Amino acid sequence: MLDSVIIDIWFGEEIITERLSRRSKLAYGIGDIGFSLSSTILGAYFAIFLTDVVGLSPGSAAVAILIGRSWDWINDPIMGHISDRTRTRWGRRRPFLLFGALPFAISFALLWWRPPLENRFALIAYYSFAYLLYDASATFAYMPYFALTPELTESYDERTALTSYRMFFSILGSLVAFTIPILIIGKFAPERAGAVLLMGIIFAVAIAIPLWVTFLGTRETVGIYGTGTPRAAAVLEISF
Repeated sequence: MLDSVIIDIWFGEEIITERLSRRSKLAYGIGDIGFSLSSTILGAYFAIFLTDVVGLSPGSAAVAILIGRSWDWINDPIMGHISDRTRTRWGRRRPFLLFGALPFAISFALLWWRPPLENRFALIAYYSFAYLLYDASATFAYMPYFALTPELTESYDERTALTSYRMFFSILGSLVAFTIPILIIGKFAPERAGAVLLMGIIFAVAIAIPLWVTFLGTRETVGIYGTGTPRAAAVLEISF
């Protein structure tokens, strides 16, 4: 995973800072595709789906989305607390990518199902719960993912590189999310409910796989090689 390590010698103390391989940076950056796809698709099409396919009024659709999103400000700090205190042989953050990808994907697909319900309040209740479930599942994965950067390296330059890779794939995911779904759906109408669900399933797979790639392609190394110092009296680079 490492191209090289740098041993910084500061007052006789050896501190090792790792240089990440391009493979590790790619694996980390790819993980953001799922979050970019899901958030962009929801922002662009979910309200239209609720009104034009499900048949809810704009007010009812807004209520369902508001109820679902209101859970976000609660589960973010909870998930951050849990992730910070997790200790496994895979690290603190990566296990959540492994085990969180599938719930994240399934809950996303459920948002695009039109249940056989005609009662307006029943539909609002379903989509409120489905959105709440999706938001909780997404938080379970994305909070540890974004917290993974400082776990991979202590190097400022390497963290900047990781963020650059992540932003590239984030933009790529957004471009795909604005174009491919509408090609699958065609138009938002009640008779296209099956096509909308198909789109949801296809992209559910597309948001799960990148997280598994990140899990498999990265290693949490901070704390293994040292703690780092602001400056060094001498630097010795050892390449592999």
